[in-house]
Amino acid sequence: MKQPVRRAVLGIPESKCSKLFQYSMHMSYTEAIISGIVQGITEFLPISSSGHLVILHHYFGFKEPQLLFDIFLHIGTLFAVVVYFWRDIIKLLTIQKRLLLFIVIGTIPTALIGYCFRNRFESYFADIKIVGMMLLITAMFLFAADWAGKRRFNAAQVSGLTWFKALLIGIVQGLAIMPGISRSGSTISSAILLKVDKAQAIRFSFLLFIPAIIGALVLKLTDVAGRVDITAHMAIGVFFAFIFGLGAIYLLIKSVINSNLKFFGFYCLLAGGVILAL
Repeated sequence: MKQPVRRAVLGIPESKCSKLFQYSMHMSYTEAIISGIVQGITEFLPISSSGHLVILHHYFGFKEPQLLFDIFLHIGTLFAVVVYFWRDIIKLLTIQKRLLLFIVIGTIPTALIGYCFRNRFESYFADIKIVGMMLLITAMFLFAADWAGKRRFNAAQVSGLTWFKALLIGIVQGLAIMPGISRSGSTISSAILLKVDKAQAIRFSFLLFIPAIIGALVLKLTDVAGRVDITAHMAIGVFFAFIFGLGAIYLLIKSVINSNLKFFGFYCLLAGGVILAL
């Protein structure tokens, strides 16, 4: 009698999935802490958290992408956004209905891209060279936004969000599933290039992050239904991602307002170049 075929997770073959779920048992607490710190810093600084986690795991010797643990680290950064922007979230749910509509509009393409192309995107997590190429794209985003914010737009040229701009930013966020493309960097840069005020671009990017990461968590947990064990390693990773995420949010806001995105662009350019050269 044939044995029933066990479902693969997120398109990854069952033989490889076993490594994914055994990761927390094989990693040390030091590795969990480092992963949490890297996630917290790189999720909000425009240098790609997913790309850096792939790099981290690659050079730690893990041959398969540890997607389940990485997505749990996003819980920590989600908490950081909620804590930092709690006043904006309350306003969004009570009096700022227009902004809420824009969040919904921006979330739709992100959700469609993430759902329809997730298997293809997640296969890229095993390719370090893809990360290098995507870091170069992130660098171009940052250089363009830094130049545009300083030279092209004066106060009279800057405008607010529209439904069309929200839609475009949502598409960019969906494409940022690719490891190496910074979600915060690409969405904030896109908003600035669309002549959105810097402060509003930052706020919209972070608020748009919330439904995106909640959706990713729900989708992930649905795919691994009944097979997820919360471990001490995961809890430690989440905690450090939260603490360092708060600091990264503060630093990113200061950098965008002061038009210092180019420094992160140079970093992504250097990191991407080194990865491709190795």
